[in-house]
Amino acid sequence: MYIFAGVGDIEFATILFSSLSLLIIIAIPVIIVLSVLRKRNNKINRIEEKLDQLIAKQKDDHSH
Repeated sequence: MYIFAGVGDIEFATILFSSLSLLIIIAIPVIIVLSVLRKRNNKINRIEEKLDQLIAKQKDDHSH
């Protein structure tokens, strides 16, 4: 087991750690925003379906 890593290994490890840290910092807010937008979109779709049902029911009531 080597106690000291070479200079190239330290630089590579530092770049790798920094890159992964940056990706995590960027990914967390993106995931949060996407999940909020998805929930909102699902809610809008449910409201739209209910409105369509009400409109269809109202048309049926007026046609009789």
